[in-house]
Amino acid sequence: YNVTAAQSKELATLLTLAERLRVHVSAITPDASALQRFLPFLPSHQQCLAWRDNEQWLWATRYSWGRKL
Repeated sequence: YNVTAAQSKELATLLTLAERLRVHVSAITPDASALQRFLPFLPSHQQCLAWRDNEQWLWATRYSWGRKL
């Protein structure tokens, strides 16, 4: 798992697309609150690490990551 690299790559792709479309991005917020509904559908050959406390969700797969406060 390379969470930081996935984060940087995903943001760079999104920001490049926004720039090409001349869209001003003021905030990027992952929707980890939906995570609990999608984890059961994760293919059995893929692994996911998920953690939650009273204030936030954290999750990571080999190709993506997320955090929701």
